[in-house]
Amino acid sequence: MHRIEIENFGPISKTEISITDIVFILGEQASGKSTVAKLVYFFRTFQNEFINLIFTKDFEDWHSCRNEYNSLLRRKFTNIFGPTKSLGYFRITYTYSLDKSVVITPSSDSKVTFDFSQQLYNELASIYGNTKEILQTQKQNGRDLYTSIVLNGAAKRDVLSRSQELFNDNAYSIYIPAGRALLSRQMLLRLIQGDELRLMNETESYRPFDIVDAPTRNYIAEVSRMREAFNNEKIKDPLLRFLDDTSKEILKGSYIYINNNDFIKLRNRKLIPLSYSSSGQQEVVWLLNLLFSYAALGQKCQIIVEEPETHLHPDAQYLLVKYIAAFRNKTGSEIFITTHSPYVLSSLNNLFYADKCGKTSENSIAADSIIPKHSWLRAEDSSAYIIENSTLRDIKDEELAMIDVGELDIVASVQDAEYEKLLHISKAGKLN
Repeated sequence: MHRIEIENFGPISKTEISITDIVFILGEQASGKSTVAKLVYFFRTFQNEFINLIFTKDFEDWHSCRNEYNSLLRRKFTNIFGPTKSLGYFRITYTYSLDKSVVITPSSDSKVTFDFSQQLYNELASIYGNTKEILQTQKQNGRDLYTSIVLNGAAKRDVLSRSQELFNDNAYSIYIPAGRALLSRQMLLRLIQGDELRLMNETESYRPFDIVDAPTRNYIAEVSRMREAFNNEKIKDPLLRFLDDTSKEILKGSYIYINNNDFIKLRNRKLIPLSYSSSGQQEVVWLLNLLFSYAALGQKCQIIVEEPETHLHPDAQYLLVKYIAAFRNKTGSEIFITTHSPYVLSSLNNLFYADKCGKTSENSIAADSIIPKHSWLRAEDSSAYIIENSTLRDIKDEELAMIDVGELDIVASVQDAEYEKLLHISKAGKLN
């Protein structure tokens, strides 16, 4: 599994966690949840940036390619985290597999330095060499389309396979940020799209007037790509039907796209423009739609979601956790979620326990009647952390194979303690 070590970056002082198939991070606002999530996303897209670079640009040699790759990563880092000169000293290490890791530290010129392990560096150089040979063959056979497809199609797939093996990653990474309701604001979207034109100047890595950060821009682009192709009609697959039914329960209606406009079709069949729908519907609709689309395509993903519970009732939060779990089970995807909500984690415990109860054949049908098997999750595939004192603490009870219930009761216990004190004051006043 992947691993990340963070030292003195943003709100995080020092921490080290393994990136299991399912990761949940609980914490207060401004505690560092988004920092950790964005770092994971940043490292998980190293492979995409490398593949795009070596197939779209013609370099004289590996040295030139390596320099451009480093520059590209620096630009992306500052587009996510801002100018590095204000960050002070930090050290971030991401390990993809044995002997393959990257270390990021600030450099003397107020930029960042990427230190690739020797094994990772050597194999990147080797993949670059293979790609250069493919592109040269493609030029030579440019007029013979059939020969070009036969010779280069398999070779390109081999390069992609080698890259996936090198980075220990065959999933498509997508970051789903908080503040998702912005996609229903057409004026704001036009401003962002205008800002995209200015981003074509690749020499300028960061501008104070950027409207949104890089992960949010990528999310907007992903939604735009999926919007017109979204289709939830004539569903035959049982799990896709489960996703569609659950989506309608969460939205209290269904999403409709008509003439370049988004609508929510309510249960009474009225159409409400998405921009006039409830805040909860606006926040969750494209989280639901994207996951449904990936499931329909059978696309394995690494989905990083910030605060999926935003503006949702606890019942809807539970349904959403079941939905995300079913998506994972359909596609074999990885899930990384940050949350403020203890309801999300208690919901997760139910899915762990359903899997535990259903392991025996005599209990499986009974457990499935309570929680559909589509949504069961193996506790062994998951990890859960709480951020406190600028570090991450493991809150999973390995013996029970569940998240420690005591951690979920912390907020309630504080409230109960305050209520008891007020009750004491009230009783004392009556006695006097």
